[in-house]
Amino acid sequence: MAANMQVKLDKYWESGAINYLLFVAIYLDPRYKLEYIEFCLNRLYGADKSKDMLNKLNDLINKLFEHYKVMYPISYESNGSTTLSSNNASQSRAENGEDDDDWDNLFRMNVKKKQRDVQRTELERYLEDGLEDTSPTFNILTWWKGKTDKYHVLSRIARDILSIPVSTVSSESAFSTGGRVLDSFRSSLYPYTVEALICTQNWIKSPKVVDLESELVEVEKLESEFNGLVTIDVGVIAAEFDTITTTTRV
Repeated sequence: MAANMQVKLDKYWESGAINYLLFVAIYLDPRYKLEYIEFCLNRLYGADKSKDMLNKLNDLINKLFEHYKVMYPISYESNGSTTLSSNNASQSRAENGEDDDDWDNLFRMNVKKKQRDVQRTELERYLEDGLEDTSPTFNILTWWKGKTDKYHVLSRIARDILSIPVSTVSSESAFSTGGRVLDSFRSSLYPYTVEALICTQNWIKSPKVVDLESELVEVEKLESEFNGLVTIDVGVIAAEFDTITTTTRV
């Protein structure tokens, strides 16, 4: 059994068959990031193989980042060409000293330019920041919600990736149970009848909680009763044997 389990485990965790979204989820965990993934892959697969896997992961993350950057641009990028041309004209007038009121527009344009530069290096800034401390009360979704302004694009990726269920076993099991209860001969059952059937099936299959201490007491009690019966039977046989012997002598 253990050998069969190992074969399935190796097949699932083979480097070419791993779902890399699992790695993306760890990458987006501020307690681990890319350093933890690199550490684990080096120990599991060696330096050469882990390097190829890390390159593949980085390509996937860069593609996700570029895709989400288009989907969720910063608000100043959606003002349109008219606003940009107006800002350019304001910048020109402000540089020539024609209107002091346009200095505010020039200042805001410089800020926006810096924000555009920062957005291009958002991945690098995230990796350069220190790791968060592990804590039982740490809520990763709350952490990313608070970092929306700092990591405009990454926070959107984290919101979508980290909300994906790790497994679909529960939903598949529910559909399988429904198929076993509602077959072609039971398709017209009332809802409360179906509910009763499913609940009864669940109660029957539910594991029984075994109290080892009470069970051992019960076993010792049975053993003592059995030993008493054996002793009584031996005494009765001995008495009967004595009676038979006395009768024979007479």
